[in-house]
Amino acid sequence: MNKTNIFDIQAAKEFARINKKDNGFKIELIDDALNSIAKRNEYLNFFYSELNKITKKQNLIMDRVGLIKSNGIKLRTQYEAVVFSFFSNLHEMLDSYPFIYLGINSDKKIKNNEVSWEKLQVKSKSLSEKITGFKGDHNFKLLKDFNNYRKHGALPKIKNCGFHLEVNVDFCGGENYKDINELLIKFHDGLLPKYFEILHLTFKES
Repeated sequence: MNKTNIFDIQAAKEFARINKKDNGFKIELIDDALNSIAKRNEYLNFFYSELNKITKKQNLIMDRVGLIKSNGIKLRTQYEAVVFSFFSNLHEMLDSYPFIYLGINSDKKIKNNEVSWEKLQVKSKSLSEKITGFKGDHNFKLLKDFNNYRKHGALPKIKNCGFHLEVNVDFCGGENYKDINELLIKFHDGLLPKYFEILHLTFKES
Protein backbone atom coordinates (compact mmCIF):
# COMPACT_ATOMS: atom_id res chain seq x y z
CA MET A 1 0.00 0.00 0.00
CA ASN A 2 1.51 3.32 -1.05
CA LYS A 3 1.89 6.11 1.49
CA THR A 4 -0.04 8.96 -0.07
CA ASN A 5 1.36 12.40 0.68
CA ILE A 6 0.69 14.70 -2.25
CA PHE A 7 -1.34 17.38 -0.50
CA ASP A 8 0.27 20.08 1.65
CA ILE A 9 -1.93 20.32 4.75
CA GLN A 10 0.02 23.24 6.26
CA ALA A 11 -0.14 25.27 3.05
CA ALA A 12 -3.89 24.70 2.91
CA LYS A 13 -4.28 25.90 6.49
CA GLU A 14 -2.29 29.04 5.71
CA PHE A 15 -4.49 29.67 2.68
CA ALA A 16 -7.59 29.43 4.90
CA ARG A 17 -6.15 31.86 7.46
CA ILE A 18 -5.34 34.44 4.76
CA ASN A 19 -8.59 34.15 2.83
CA LYS A 20 -10.92 33.71 5.81
CA LYS A 21 -9.16 36.08 8.21
CA ASP A 22 -12.45 37.80 9.08
CA ASN A 23 -14.23 34.53 9.81
CA GLY A 24 -12.68 32.72 12.77
CA PHE A 25 -15.38 30.03 12.73
CA LYS A 26 -14.55 29.05 9.14
CA ILE A 27 -10.81 28.98 9.83
CA GLU A 28 -11.38 26.66 12.77
CA LEU A 29 -13.70 24.43 10.72
CA ILE A 30 -11.19 24.10 7.87
CA ASP A 31 -8.32 23.53 10.32
CA ASP A 32 -10.23 20.77 12.10
CA ALA A 33 -11.20 19.09 8.82
CA LEU A 34 -7.62 19.19 7.50
CA ASN A 35 -6.23 17.87 10.79
CA SER A 36 -8.75 15.04 10.64
CA ILE A 37 -7.68 14.13 7.11
CA ALA A 38 -4.02 14.00 8.15
CA LYS A 39 -4.80 11.84 11.19
CA ARG A 40 -7.12 9.51 9.32
CA ASN A 41 -4.43 8.99 6.68
CA GLU A 42 -2.07 7.89 9.47
CA TYR A 43 -4.77 5.63 10.93
CA LEU A 44 -5.14 3.88 7.56
CA ASN A 45 -1.43 3.05 7.51
CA PHE A 46 -1.68 1.81 11.12
CA PHE A 47 -4.71 -0.41 10.44
CA TYR A 48 -3.04 -1.90 7.37
CA SER A 49 0.18 -2.56 9.30
CA GLU A 50 -1.76 -4.22 12.14
CA LEU A 51 -3.70 -6.40 9.72
CA ASN A 52 -0.47 -7.67 8.18
CA LYS A 53 0.93 -8.46 11.63
CA ILE A 54 -2.02 -10.51 12.85
CA THR A 55 -2.85 -12.31 9.60
CA LYS A 56 0.41 -14.08 8.89
CA LYS A 57 -0.24 -17.43 7.20
CA GLN A 58 0.56 -19.51 10.27
CA ASN A 59 -1.85 -17.42 12.33
CA LEU A 60 -4.67 -17.84 9.82
CA ILE A 61 -4.15 -21.60 9.66
CA MET A 62 -4.29 -21.84 13.46
CA ASP A 63 -7.33 -19.55 13.52
CA ARG A 64 -9.22 -21.99 11.30
CA VAL A 65 -8.94 -24.63 14.02
CA GLY A 66 -9.56 -22.13 16.84
CA LEU A 67 -6.11 -22.37 18.41
CA ILE A 68 -5.00 -18.76 18.56
CA LYS A 69 -5.83 -15.90 20.89
CA SER A 70 -4.03 -12.77 22.00
CA ASN A 71 -4.78 -11.33 25.43
CA GLY A 72 -7.82 -13.57 25.47
CA ILE A 73 -9.18 -12.15 22.21
CA LYS A 74 -9.78 -14.46 19.25
CA LEU A 75 -7.77 -13.72 16.11
CA ARG A 76 -11.00 -13.47 14.11
CA THR A 77 -12.26 -10.71 16.38
CA GLN A 78 -8.98 -8.86 15.92
CA TYR A 79 -8.80 -8.96 12.14
CA GLU A 80 -12.49 -8.23 11.70
CA ALA A 81 -12.16 -5.16 13.95
CA VAL A 82 -9.13 -3.90 12.00
CA VAL A 83 -10.73 -4.46 8.59
CA PHE A 84 -13.99 -2.72 9.49
CA SER A 85 -12.06 0.13 11.12
CA PHE A 86 -10.02 0.60 7.93
CA PHE A 87 -13.10 0.79 5.72
CA SER A 88 -14.98 3.05 8.12
CA ASN A 89 -12.05 5.42 8.62
CA LEU A 90 -11.38 5.75 4.88
CA HIS A 91 -15.04 6.43 4.14
CA GLU A 92 -15.28 9.10 6.85
CA MET A 93 -12.05 10.68 5.64
CA LEU A 94 -13.42 11.03 2.11
CA ASP A 95 -16.72 12.38 3.42
CA SER A 96 -14.96 15.30 5.12
CA TYR A 97 -14.38 16.98 1.74
CA PRO A 98 -17.78 18.71 1.46
CA PHE A 99 -17.12 20.46 4.79
CA ILE A 100 -13.83 21.80 3.48
CA TYR A 101 -15.37 22.95 0.20
CA LEU A 102 -18.19 24.78 1.95
CA GLY A 103 -15.81 26.20 4.54
CA ILE A 104 -13.84 27.83 1.74
CA ASN A 105 -16.61 28.77 -0.68
CA SER A 106 -19.67 29.54 1.45
CA ASP A 107 -20.29 32.30 3.98
CA LYS A 108 -23.31 30.52 5.46
CA LYS A 109 -23.17 28.54 8.69
CA ILE A 110 -22.70 24.88 7.88
CA LYS A 111 -25.21 22.37 9.22
CA ASN A 112 -24.02 18.77 9.40
CA ASN A 113 -27.25 17.29 8.07
CA GLU A 114 -27.05 19.48 4.97
CA VAL A 115 -23.53 18.49 3.93
CA SER A 116 -22.82 15.69 1.46
CA TRP A 117 -21.10 15.03 -1.85
CA GLU A 118 -24.49 14.91 -3.56
CA LYS A 119 -25.56 18.34 -2.29
CA LEU A 120 -22.42 20.20 -3.33
CA GLN A 121 -22.97 22.95 -5.89
CA VAL A 122 -19.58 23.56 -7.46
CA LYS A 123 -19.07 26.58 -9.72
CA SER A 124 -15.68 25.63 -11.17
CA LYS A 125 -16.11 23.45 -14.25
CA SER A 126 -12.78 21.67 -13.87
CA LEU A 127 -13.41 20.93 -10.18
CA SER A 128 -16.97 19.85 -10.87
CA GLU A 129 -15.74 17.38 -13.48
CA LYS A 130 -13.17 15.98 -11.03
CA ILE A 131 -15.83 15.53 -8.35
CA THR A 132 -18.29 13.92 -10.76
CA GLY A 133 -15.61 11.48 -11.88
CA PHE A 134 -14.67 10.69 -8.29
CA LYS A 135 -18.27 10.02 -7.24
CA GLY A 136 -18.65 7.73 -10.25
CA ASP A 137 -15.48 5.77 -9.47
CA HIS A 138 -16.24 2.06 -8.97
CA ASN A 139 -14.09 1.88 -5.82
CA PHE A 140 -15.81 4.91 -4.29
CA LYS A 141 -19.24 3.40 -4.93
CA LEU A 142 -18.18 0.03 -3.53
CA LEU A 143 -16.69 1.63 -0.40
CA LYS A 144 -19.88 3.62 0.11
CA ASP A 145 -22.08 0.53 -0.34
CA PHE A 146 -19.84 -1.45 2.00
CA ASN A 147 -20.15 1.09 4.79
CA ASN A 148 -23.86 1.69 4.30
CA TYR A 149 -24.46 -2.05 4.56
CA ARG A 150 -22.20 -2.26 7.62
CA LYS A 151 -24.00 0.62 9.35
CA HIS A 152 -27.61 -0.07 8.39
CA GLY A 153 -27.67 -3.78 7.58
CA ALA A 154 -25.14 -6.23 8.97
CA LEU A 155 -21.39 -6.71 9.12
CA PRO A 156 -20.16 -8.11 5.79
CA LYS A 157 -18.95 -11.69 6.11
CA ILE A 158 -15.21 -12.27 6.29
CA LYS A 159 -13.85 -15.69 5.31
CA ASN A 160 -10.55 -17.13 6.46
CA CYS A 161 -9.23 -19.11 3.49
CA GLY A 162 -6.20 -20.36 5.39
CA PHE A 163 -3.64 -18.23 3.57
CA HIS A 164 -5.57 -14.98 3.15
CA LEU A 165 -8.84 -13.28 4.11
CA GLU A 166 -11.80 -12.61 1.84
CA VAL A 167 -14.85 -10.39 2.38
CA ASN A 168 -18.26 -10.66 0.76
CA VAL A 169 -19.06 -7.51 -1.25
CA ASP A 170 -22.46 -8.68 -2.47
CA PHE A 171 -24.91 -6.72 -0.34
CA CYS A 172 -28.07 -8.20 -1.84
CA GLY A 173 -27.95 -11.63 -0.25
CA GLY A 174 -25.58 -13.28 -2.73
CA GLU A 175 -21.89 -14.11 -2.55
CA ASN A 176 -19.03 -12.23 -4.16
CA TYR A 177 -15.89 -12.68 -2.09
CA LYS A 178 -12.84 -10.47 -2.66
CA ASP A 179 -9.32 -10.76 -1.25
CA ILE A 180 -9.26 -8.26 1.61
CA ASN A 181 -5.62 -7.26 1.24
CA GLU A 182 -6.10 -6.53 -2.46
CA LEU A 183 -9.32 -4.64 -1.72
CA LEU A 184 -7.69 -2.44 0.93
CA ILE A 185 -4.85 -1.56 -1.43
CA LYS A 186 -7.26 -0.88 -4.28
CA PHE A 187 -9.36 1.44 -2.12
CA HIS A 188 -6.37 3.24 -0.63
CA ASP A 189 -4.16 3.56 -3.71
CA GLY A 190 -7.05 4.03 -6.12
CA LEU A 191 -9.04 6.65 -4.21
CA LEU A 192 -6.65 8.77 -2.14
CA PRO A 193 -4.54 10.22 -5.00
CA LYS A 194 -7.77 11.34 -6.72
CA TYR A 195 -9.12 12.69 -3.44
CA PHE A 196 -6.00 14.73 -2.70
CA GLU A 197 -6.03 16.00 -6.28
CA ILE A 198 -9.56 17.33 -5.68
CA LEU A 199 -8.43 18.97 -2.43
CA HIS A 200 -5.46 20.59 -4.16
CA LEU A 201 -7.66 21.92 -6.97
CA THR A 202 -10.21 23.20 -4.46
CA PHE A 203 -7.66 25.39 -2.70
CA LYS A 204 -6.00 26.40 -5.97
CA GLU A 205 -9.23 27.64 -7.58
CA SER A 206 -10.81 29.26 -4.52
